[in-house]
Amino acid sequence: MYQYLYVDKNVVKKFPSNVYNFLWIPMILAHFPNCKPKDLYLIDCLFSDVCENPYTVVILLEKVSKKAKLVDEMPVEAKKILVRECSSLKAFQNLQKIAHDVASENYFMLQQLIDSLSEFSDVEIPYRVFLRTRKYVIPAEKVRQSTIRITCKMTRKLMENLCFIRKNVVTTPEIDAKPVYVLAYYSSNYVDGGFIVDKKILRRKALTRILKNFQSKLANIIT
Repeated sequence: MYQYLYVDKNVVKKFPSNVYNFLWIPMILAHFPNCKPKDLYLIDCLFSDVCENPYTVVILLEKVSKKAKLVDEMPVEAKKILVRECSSLKAFQNLQKIAHDVASENYFMLQQLIDSLSEFSDVEIPYRVFLRTRKYVIPAEKVRQSTIRITCKMTRKLMENLCFIRKNVVTTPEIDAKPVYVLAYYSSNYVDGGFIVDKKILRRKALTRILKNFQSKLANIIT
C-alpha cells in the first residue's frame, strides 16, 4: 500500500479552484545514508517511462524536509495516477545511467528532453542610447544553447552531490527508498505548477510541460 506525503489543506485552499488542478503522482522518497544523511529527495519513477527519457529524474528532483510526514489516507481529495511500476530500482538505474552519461560528457538524451519540453524564441533586451530606446535581440538558438549548457552543468553538480560521481568516476552510493504519492498542482493553462509537501510549495515548471506535452499518454492512467 502506497502512503501519501502529507499536505496542509490550508495551503491547497490558496490555489483558486477555477484556475488550478491537483493530481497525486507516484514518486520515490529517497535517502542516501552515506552521502547526504540529513536530506530526503523526491525522485521521479513515472515520467521517465512516459517521456522515454531518464533525465526526468533530474528536472523533477526535489529535496524535502526529513520531517515530512507520511499518512495512509489521501489528505486532500484529488485525482491520482494509477501506480504502474514505481520501483526504487528503476529510479536508481536512471540515476546511474545519467552518471555514466555525465562522466563521458554524453548529453544527447538531456538535450533531447529539453527540446521536447521547451519552446525557444528570440529574446529582446531594450537599452537606451542617446535618449532613444533600442533593442538587442538574442536569437532563439543561442537561448537554447545557453539553456542546454546550464542544465548540463547543473546535472553534473547534482550527480556529484549525490555521490554518483567522484573525481569523474561513476560510483554506487547506498540508497534507502520507497514509493509514495505526492500532490502535484498545475494551472489550467500549464504556466504554473509543481508539488505541495506539508506547507511548502515546490515550483517545477518542467512538470507542467510534461503534463501538457504528454496528455494523451497520461489520460488512460489518471483516475
